[in-house]
Amino acid sequence: MKPTEMTSVYLYNNSLVAFFSLLFFYFVGPLLSEMLTSSKKSYKTMSKKNKMDWHFRNNSTLHACLVTFLCLIVLVWDREDLEDPLWGVSWKAEAVTAITLGYLFADFVFMLRSSPSTTDAYWSTMLHHLLTMTVYINITVFGCFSYISLIRLTAELSTPFVNTRWVLDACGMKLSKYYVYNGWAMVLTFLCCRILIMPYGYYVVLILRYTEGFKRLGKLVVICMLPAALIDCMNLYWFGRMMKGLFKYLNLQNQTSRSNGHIINSKQN
Repeated sequence: MKPTEMTSVYLYNNSLVAFFSLLFFYFVGPLLSEMLTSSKKSYKTMSKKNKMDWHFRNNSTLHACLVTFLCLIVLVWDREDLEDPLWGVSWKAEAVTAITLGYLFADFVFMLRSSPSTTDAYWSTMLHHLLTMTVYINITVFGCFSYISLIRLTAELSTPFVNTRWVLDACGMKLSKYYVYNGWAMVLTFLCCRILIMPYGYYVVLILRYTEGFKRLGKLVVICMLPAALIDCMNLYWFGRMMKGLFKYLNLQNQTSRSNGHIINSKQN
C-alpha cells in the first residue's frame, strides 16, 4: 500500500493541533509560569539558567497533567473506536498525540536555546525527545498505533513528580519531608506507568503479527517500535538511578535510626 493511501483521515486536524500546541507551549506556557511564580522569593534569587529551567519544568508539568487526563478520558470514551490496537480510528486519540508532538517540538527548541549541558540528563532528554517525535510524527500522519500511544502516554503521570523534585531542590527544600514524599510518589508512578506497562505494548503487537493490520504497517513497525524500545531502555536506566537513590536514602535512614537508638540507650544507662 502506498504511503499516500495510508495517511490518517485526520491528518489536517492533527497538523493544526500540533501547530497550535507548539505555539501554546512555546509562548503561552512559559508566560503563564512567569506570571504565577515570578513573585516567589526563591524564584527571585535563582540564576538566569535556573529561571529558564523553572519555566521548562512548569511547562512540562502542565503538559503532563493535561495529556494524562485526556488519555484516560479518551481510553474510556472511545473504547469501541480503539478496539483495533494497530489501526483503531479516533480523532480524539490522534489529537492527544498531536498535542504531545507540539509540546515536544516546543521543549526541544527551548533546550536548544538554553546553555547546552554536559550532563547525561540534558543529552538523554534531547535524545528522548527526538525518538519520541519520530514515533508521534508517524502516528499523527498515518493514524496507526493510536491505542498503544494513549497507553504509553499515561506514563506522563510520573512527570509532575520528577519536575517537583527539581523545584524543591532549587528552592532549598531537599531535606524537607515534602521532598521525601514526592520522591516516593515519583518512584511509584514511574514504576507503574513507565516500567510495568512496558511489556503490554509489545505483547499487543506480538499477538497481532499475523493479522492483515500488522502486514499493512509495513516499515512502520520498525520506524515506530525501534525508537519506542530505545525509549524503554532509557526509562529502565533512569529507574535504576531512582532505585539506587532510594536504597541510599533508606540505608541512611536505617543508620540514623540506629544512631538515635544508641544515644537513647546510653542515656538510659
